[in-house]
Amino acid sequence: MAANPVGQSSGMSKTSKHKTTEAQLANEEILSAMLDIAHDAIIAIDVQQNIVLYNQGAERLFGYQEREVLGQSLDKLLPTEVIEAHRNHIRGFAESEEQTRRMGQRSEVAGRRTDGSIFPADASIAKVQNGEHLLFTVILRDLSERKQMAESLDESQERFRTVFETMAEGLVLQNAAGEILLANPAAEDMLGMSIDQ
Repeated sequence: MAANPVGQSSGMSKTSKHKTTEAQLANEEILSAMLDIAHDAIIAIDVQQNIVLYNQGAERLFGYQEREVLGQSLDKLLPTEVIEAHRNHIRGFAESEEQTRRMGQRSEVAGRRTDGSIFPADASIAKVQNGEHLLFTVILRDLSERKQMAESLDESQERFRTVFETMAEGLVLQNAAGEILLANPAAEDMLGMSIDQ
């Protein structure tokens, strides 16, 4: 009779392990699917700064396929002139008490695509202890489009300012109380006063 409970215990242990393994596999599949649908680039590196995870967002952003970069140095994705500074930054982060650095907490970074073109990016980084191994997970967001839009807006504002200041007609902007908020030089000449007065 004593053998029966041991057998049951052993069977439950196998079942429990099997269920745990199935749950882990399911979680890994879910995580893998989530990583692949993410629009941002998600890259994980080890302490030697070799790439151990590279999602489809990273493939779209950098142009390299996963098989081309796994096991390779992160240097492959960086402009040559920033490689050493970036390596030092990762080393410093590894030794710091910080667990994460979020987008916007530091200056933008630069990436290098497979065609050699350089692009600006915002980055978040986190340290993850995986058993005995320390990993760094980085999420990158391409800032190229945002910067182009900002530059276009600056150019539009400069064009407007040039037209506003050089046109012959006098233009005045007033608020509801009738106070002059803005006047071009032609309007100031007509009024005989400067808006700054």
